[in-house]
Amino acid sequence: MAKGVTMIKYIFKRLLLLIPVSLCTSALVFFMMALAPGDPVTAILGTDKPEAVEAKRIELGLDKPIGTQFVNYMQGLLKGDLGVSYTSKKPVFNEYISRFPSTLKLTFYAMIVVVLIAVPIGIISAIKQYSLFDNIGMIVALTGISMPSFWLGLLLILLFSLKLGWLPSAGNSAPGAVILPAITLGATMAANLTRTTRSTMLEVIRQDYIRTARAKGVGYRITIIRHALKNAVIPMITVMCVEFASMLAGACVVETVFSWPGVGRLTIDAINRKDRPLAIGCLIMTAIVISLVSTLLDILYALVDPRIRAGMGGKNKNV
Repeated sequence: MAKGVTMIKYIFKRLLLLIPVSLCTSALVFFMMALAPGDPVTAILGTDKPEAVEAKRIELGLDKPIGTQFVNYMQGLLKGDLGVSYTSKKPVFNEYISRFPSTLKLTFYAMIVVVLIAVPIGIISAIKQYSLFDNIGMIVALTGISMPSFWLGLLLILLFSLKLGWLPSAGNSAPGAVILPAITLGATMAANLTRTTRSTMLEVIRQDYIRTARAKGVGYRITIIRHALKNAVIPMITVMCVEFASMLAGACVVETVFSWPGVGRLTIDAINRKDRPLAIGCLIMTAIVISLVSTLLDILYALVDPRIRAGMGGKNKNV
């Protein structure tokens, strides 16, 4: 019971950290957008007529000093109001929520690609160290890390959409539309997880308890699955959670290449249109999501590793 209460307190403290994270993110993004070249009013109206521009500036509150604009925005943010989009006239929160499921779907399938590719290759490369399979696997991993996602996406479109005609090249409504963007988004992440899995497994299979299990007659396959993989899973969970958060935040390029209607494309469009409330709101919500994933990672640590659960009760009173 005491450990459960300690876990709840820990989660509550982590959730409280979302407040300063959101405030710092909003302040940073607000002033970056304010200092960016270009006039949002001109971008919205499509004209530079002084009368129309001045009227629109007053309507949006952009005629006030930047400090006053920031204070007004922060007052609304503290009340849970992310503002209203300049272009769509819809609440920013509603705009974000309407696009988030698409980004979550893309990230989920990309994560499946990552796990299915990286974990088996990493394990086999560690078991067969310096073999032909290991060398090929590491070459593929390095290629995945070095390859820009937009370039890989364009190659996949040229091959599977234009030449072979197997898969759609844009949107998310056609059957199989998620396959190409998921592969593109997951390629770099799979390369990172492959290297982590290989190095972690190499470290674990050299431990004394692995040799002891083998000396007692435990089968090699059972030793790898029940003992080595179980103890190597914590660094792998770390990388997977970090990569999941990175994909949620960094899907902008992939969503743009494949015209995927997600949060990343919404953010890029908002920045290009100088839609300050929408851009700031999307980045704040993304920061909150990443913080939540980080909190979930710590909870998974406690569930997987009993040593962490034991340490959450505080200092040892017997010491």
